[in-house]
Amino acid sequence: MAQTKRFYTYILACADGTLYTGYTTDPERREREHSEGRGAKYTKPAHRRPCHMLLTKAFATKHEAMSLEERVKRLTRAEKEQLLRQYGVKQISYRNPERIDVPLDEED
Repeated sequence: MAQTKRFYTYILACADGTLYTGYTTDPERREREHSEGRGAKYTKPAHRRPCHMLLTKAFATKHEAMSLEERVKRLTRAEKEQLLRQYGVKQISYRNPERIDVPLDEED
C-alpha cells in the first residue's frame, strides 16, 4: 500500500528567541537542516541555532501548506504565539522538547 504524500507548514523556535515559519514534505529532515545551518537563509546564522520545531500542520496539497505558511508569516509575534497556544504548544522556546503535530483531517 503506497503512502500518500503529505505537505506541512511548520513553526520553529530559534535560539535567539525568534520564530520561523516554513513549508516542507519531511519535518524531521527540515528541522535537522535548520539546526545544522543548512536550512533557510534566516536560520543559517549561528546565533539563531539550534532550532526546534514547535508545530507542524499536515495538508494534502502543496498549495494548502504554502498558503498557510504565507498567512502565518504575516502574523505579528503575539498572533503567532496565540496560534501556537491554540494548538496546544505550552512552551514557546527552542528548548521545548515536544512538538505538536496537527493531522491532515483536523480543521484550522
